[in-house]
Amino acid sequence: MKKFTLTYSITTQESARHGDYAAHGFVTRIGTIPDRTHMPKNPATFTLKEAVEILLQRDSYYPVQADCCPVSIYSVPRWFTYGGGYDESRRSIQVSLHLPNNVTPSSALRIARYLKCYGLR
Repeated sequence: MKKFTLTYSITTQESARHGDYAAHGFVTRIGTIPDRTHMPKNPATFTLKEAVEILLQRDSYYPVQADCCPVSIYSVPRWFTYGGGYDESRRSIQVSLHLPNNVTPSSALRIARYLKCYGLR
C-alpha cells in the first residue's frame, strides 16, 4: 500500500547565507530529487520499503532524526529526516519521510527503531 510521502530540501552555501533553501519539494514518482523546487498537486506516494530505501540513499554526517526528541510513546514522531553535509557540488541534501495520519504511535516507534533514529527512548 503506497501512502508514505517524501520531501527534500537542498541547501547551498549561498542559500544558507540567506537562511533559505536553494530548492525544496516532493521527491518524484521515480524517486529522484529535482534540482529545482518541485511542488505537484498530487505528490508521489511510496510503500514504506520504497520510502526507506530512498531516504537512506543519501550520504549523511548525521543519524536519522525525527521531528521530536526524545522519541517515545509520549512524543511520537510525525516525520524522519536524513542527509546533510555538503557533497562535491557543495550542496547539502536532506530527505524527509512523512508518516501518514493512520500510522499508530507504536508503529511510528517501530519505524524509528528500524531507522536507528537519534533520541529514541
